Amino acid sequence: MLRLKIIASVIPLFVVGVFARDRLLHDTHPCIALGDTTVQLASGPWQDPFRVSFTEDRNFASVRVQLVDGPEMADFTVADDAETANDDSCRASATTRYVAISERDPAPNLTVHLSTEPNADYRVFVSSRRLTAWEAAALIATARSGPQRIAAAF
Repeated sequence: MLRLKIIASVIPLFVVGVFARDRLLHDTHPCIALGDTTVQLASGPWQDPFRVSFTEDRNFASVRVQLVDGPEMADFTVADDAETANDDSCRASATTRYVAISERDPAPNLTVHLSTEPNADYRVFVSSRRLTAWEAAALIATARSGPQRIAAAF
């Protein structure tokens, strides 16, 4: 009976480890290069992240992001392309701004409305296996402050 209890307590930990290993062992973190600094998805709370939440009501949003069907219609395009990825463009440094997507944060730093509705602040096209539309919208909305040139890297 004791063996069965031990096995029953180890199996959930093993399953969580299998599903989490992709996030924990992933060497590259999605980011946007902004001149000398980067905006990167936070991998832990110790990074003091900029908190971004999403809303369904566009009237409560700080930033409106539209998902578009093609890269020619987008202001910002995210696509997986291993041949053109620049590994040096998004190295973490003292100036790196970390972003965390928080679903139930009562006081987020930024609230984003993500939809396919026109008249948004930014239009985004996402074709990626490593980055979701929510993550891309959080990065671009956070990076929008300032007239810096934006370059994506993975």
